[in-house]
Amino acid sequence: YSDMFIKNIADYAKVQPVDATQAHRMILMRDVCQNLVDEFKGRKPVFAYVLGPLSTLGYLRGQKQLARDIRTNPKTVKAAADNIAVTLKQFGEMLMATGIDGIMWDTYFGAGATTTPDIWTRLEGDSMAELAQMVRDKGGINIVHSCQPKVFMGAQIDAVKPEVFSFFKLPNDCESYKEVKEKYGDKTCLMGSVTPWNSVFGDDVSWDQECIDRIDDMAADSGFILAPGCFYPPNASFGRAKRMIDIATSNGTKVK
Repeated sequence: YSDMFIKNIADYAKVQPVDATQAHRMILMRDVCQNLVDEFKGRKPVFAYVLGPLSTLGYLRGQKQLARDIRTNPKTVKAAADNIAVTLKQFGEMLMATGIDGIMWDTYFGAGATTTPDIWTRLEGDSMAELAQMVRDKGGINIVHSCQPKVFMGAQIDAVKPEVFSFFKLPNDCESYKEVKEKYGDKTCLMGSVTPWNSVFGDDVSWDQECIDRIDDMAADSGFILAPGCFYPPNASFGRAKRMIDIATSNGTKVK
């Protein structure tokens, strides 16, 4: 972080489309997806996790600085994000060609901690819509993931039309998980939003109760996937993950 690719506003012009088929790390990702498909296709769902244009840009500029640039130089930021989207589309086509079931898109900046629904829509809405359409055209499923507070679920659903929306904190227009279900449960399959680090800390009883609470709040009548609200910690026991699966299996049948 001491030597970012984008050091100042002028450096945004350095962000240009690249050939994903010649990018070493993108090729590695493709190969990982292919290996997973070869091993699990037809038995387990296989999805790629891909950063959206603004999320990618955040790693080139730094998230805090990008958040400031979004407010002060939105046109410059959008031009760079659009160029990234060109590469992401080609990258997504590479991944979909492996036979994966779809892509989970990270939309970090589509939340109230960094911007507003209108600003997000202007900066990333069109490019995310195009990326999602590419996945649909390939027969795949789109999942949007945003673990930030006050996520713009409505704006992102309008733009991306994801089959699944993975989230952790409450959206900007909801006061409870029950309200999330009421507003958006008929528009997308909700996914989440168990506290990830509780898989490491706390006791089994608390973990189990949070899983049950999320099922009670969001599983009735339409799709819900019980899951952590963000990455399952690498140092967490798989025991908590198994408990989550067992709870989803046993409680899920009760709310159909």
